[in-house]
Amino acid sequence: MSVAQRPFQNSRGRLMPLGRDDARVLANQGYLDRIRGDERGWSDRDDGYHWHDFDGRRVCHHYDPDDGIHWWGWYFGSYYFWTPYYAGYWWWYDPYWHRWLFLYNDGWWWQGPDQIYTYDGGSYYAYEDSVGGEVAVPDATPPVDQPPQDPGGQESDQKTYYSADGTRMVVVGGQNQDAYLYDTATPPVFDPVYLGSGVTEVRFENNADGSLSEILTLTGDGGFQVYDKDGYSIGSFDQSGGQDQGTSGASIQSQGGTSSSAARHGFSLRASGALSGLRALEPGGSSSW
Repeated sequence: MSVAQRPFQNSRGRLMPLGRDDARVLANQGYLDRIRGDERGWSDRDDGYHWHDFDGRRVCHHYDPDDGIHWWGWYFGSYYFWTPYYAGYWWWYDPYWHRWLFLYNDGWWWQGPDQIYTYDGGSYYAYEDSVGGEVAVPDATPPVDQPPQDPGGQESDQKTYYSADGTRMVVVGGQNQDAYLYDTATPPVFDPVYLGSGVTEVRFENNADGSLSEILTLTGDGGFQVYDKDGYSIGSFDQSGGQDQGTSGASIQSQGGTSSSAARHGFSLRASGALSGLRALEPGGSSSW
């Protein structure tokens, strides 16, 4: 049967790595065993294209003798996705930021000069410690080549705060720096809750056992709001220390938000040592790690 030759991309034509559900296919242990066996017995003089059937899925194997890299082409519906399996990881080259990303725990990651970044929805985020949890901060580095964007839209500048126990996240972003509280359970226990605008920072207060107790949102005017773990207001405070009467948070329908889990980044950084072997595959042979 004929197979359409269309790269994996979104509706705007932007080249993308596999999403979480499709990425799980690449982690199938049976497939990995077959792939490792194929590569171990490969002749470095064979640079042809060889097709395999992995439980009904078409997969193509190609060895590039110039770089010494094995490439695997996976088909998902009518789209294909080429990726090398190298140093124990699957890799994807971002053609806009000129970065090699590796697949770990169903998510894509980039080893930056000083820290690890997660890739989500076309943007890069670095995890940093915050009061009572941690925060995913977007990477402000501009792309080398501009990717397609939503008409009139810009890349996300939102920050996502995670509670230390992993049960809640607060997304802050948009022109008004709106803050929304999300339950991280699948499915979520409640719809996202609006916590206010003009938010500059989110802090979490934890119980002695590490579970979440309260959420604080700080605003640019020096005031802050206190909420319980489900987004119900306990009280608001202005910069003079005055307290207003608490009111319950307003529930809204889902507005999206980052799908990265803070618990996903506790992996070994051994992948960073593999980057040097992939540099020759970049256009021009250069690299920006």
